[in-house]
Amino acid sequence: MQTQECLQLHFDVRSGRALLTYGNREYLLPEVYSTKEKAQTAAQHFAWEELGWKHRAPDIRGASDVPVWLR
Repeated sequence: MQTQECLQLHFDVRSGRALLTYGNREYLLPEVYSTKEKAQTAAQHFAWEELGWKHRAPDIRGASDVPVWLR
């Protein structure tokens, strides 16, 4: 995995909304999350399924292994 492929999760505690950034793109996750841990799990699943990490990073075995940096 290259450094420019860093996934960053921005979580707003007040609204419960989560924004996932990946390279030059931003993805607003559709749900409202009660904790940043739940938002992180959702972001990992989103990256795994929607962003194609299951095909892109063969050394990662599942969504829970996708590295997401909390901001």
